Amino acid sequence: MTSDSAGTTEQHGGSLRDAMRGDRPMAITCDTADKERFVYQDCASPHNAEYTGSAVDGGQPEVTCARLVAEYVGLTPEVLRTRTDLRVRWLEIDADHVGCLAVAADEPKVLSASVRGIGHAPL
Repeated sequence: MTSDSAGTTEQHGGSLRDAMRGDRPMAITCDTADKERFVYQDCASPHNAEYTGSAVDGGQPEVTCARLVAEYVGLTPEVLRTRTDLRVRWLEIDADHVGCLAVAADEPKVLSASVRGIGHAPL
């Protein structure tokens, strides 16, 4: 099941393999999180979070997601922890899997582009 930026859900089949590769990453990687749901949208629209990947976490989502988010933004987990404007969060997909997010620390919709490869640059 997938949803568009208007929250319309639709059944899809197929693989998402390599959806984050190439010049145009998968269009629903950015989202705005509120208390109840995520609204997926294009990364050029104001948003506060970006989906960076899914993983089997072995019960340690803070470690797994720190690694995935750091790799996504182009830093090491240790250096990412020193950023005060970007946080690591996760969603439990099931008992073993988590979805990892890079989240803006300050304002609800502070991001206006993807954080992929941002490294040390400011938001």
